[in-house]
Amino acid sequence: MSGKRPKWICAAELSETSRLFARTVAEVDPAWIEWAAAHLVKKNYQEPHWSKKQGAVEALLTITLYGLRLVEGRRALYTSIDPKLCRELLIRNGLVEGEFPGHYEFLEHNRALIDEVEHLEDQQRRRDLLVDESVLEEFYDARLPQDITTLRAFDHYWRKQKQKDPHYLDFSKDLVIRGGTALDHNLLYPEFWHQGSFKLPLSYVFDPSAKNDGVSVHIPLTVLNQISSSDFAWQVPGIRQELLSTLIKSLPKRLRRNLIPAPDYAKALMESLGTTPQGDLFALCAKELTRMGGEIVNPDDFDRTLIPRHLFMTFVIEDSKGKVVASGKNFEALADSLQLKARDALKEAVK
Repeated sequence: MSGKRPKWICAAELSETSRLFARTVAEVDPAWIEWAAAHLVKKNYQEPHWSKKQGAVEALLTITLYGLRLVEGRRALYTSIDPKLCRELLIRNGLVEGEFPGHYEFLEHNRALIDEVEHLEDQQRRRDLLVDESVLEEFYDARLPQDITTLRAFDHYWRKQKQKDPHYLDFSKDLVIRGGTALDHNLLYPEFWHQGSFKLPLSYVFDPSAKNDGVSVHIPLTVLNQISSSDFAWQVPGIRQELLSTLIKSLPKRLRRNLIPAPDYAKALMESLGTTPQGDLFALCAKELTRMGGEIVNPDDFDRTLIPRHLFMTFVIEDSKGKVVASGKNFEALADSLQLKARDALKEAVK
């Protein structure tokens, strides 16, 4: 041992005189101690967590012998330590949160259904349609046997179960959407905007911090010069009442006091304008509100600075490959800046 400073040593004898001395010593690997003294060591598991790579729950293992740490922070399977917790984490992290390795048709179906509800939330600008994850966990908990704690165990179970019923683990629409809200919302939140012969795709974002918060209309560069901007101000039907209510609230107090409560007048205004209003938004609303409130309302009376950005459509101009050329809330500014590019793109398209 002369000249060596091993991390671990084993001594045949300890002798204490003026100091404590170890006699007949040799370097030792703690792994040897772990094996030889397996009946004496103490094991402590911490931070159990689902491992997508292992398809099972792991924890950090510490092994001690008489207070000496032989192992610290080793990853170890936790299945035999707490099967109940392992099953819970398999369901929560693996199945519900999407950390389950491999390809399963029921998971793709369930993810698509959740995406559909989240898309509906973006359209309606709310975050209370999708059920809590606890509901989805209860769904799996009620169906999976108690001994399913690892991916391997699940595969063995599912190979047999899917022969009996391949849709046994499929979510239903009634399960994932809170309160049974209908998913048939194409009239209120359409996927396309029709203008003349043009069918323009719409997309929805619910993120107040994003530049494209709200509804976006995707316009091919080749038809940009043929699009009229006036209709877009009316928004999609599902957002229109909020827009009209905001317009009423933006009026000066002397005019606004005759139109209270604003949401009720906005609803009446929607009915009077019809399902597909056309023309200048501010002019038509001013005319109808003059009739309803008995006070003359001019288009300039609406304070446009009080209207949230998400109530104005975002215009996304795309080239023939779907790449975004430009985007923004001001259609006229975009059209002017891209006029020549739009003309060239049209010429190229008709060659």
